[in-house]
Amino acid sequence: MDLHDQIKVFQDKLQALVKKFLASQKENISLKSELDKCKKELKEKERQVEELQQKVDILHLKTTSMDESAKKELSKRIQNYIEDIEKCIQSLKK
Repeated sequence: MDLHDQIKVFQDKLQALVKKFLASQKENISLKSELDKCKKELKEKERQVEELQQKVDILHLKTTSMDESAKKELSKRIQNYIEDIEKCIQSLKK
């Protein structure tokens, strides 16, 4: 293989490497954008959890006049809501 052929092979490899680099940069930008979106969603979910926790606290105070079975049912439903939201938050963190 003469020098001209070697240069051609080198140029081809260099062009392939540049294409891979540009594709990696594009993917990196896309992933950063997705990460930012997930972070915003996470903050929103955390805000919702905090808001729901405040509502739970208020409901807890209001339920003092309810009978025991109604209190348990309401508490169970609220706990299920909180668990669902926490699962959403955990999936967003991944």
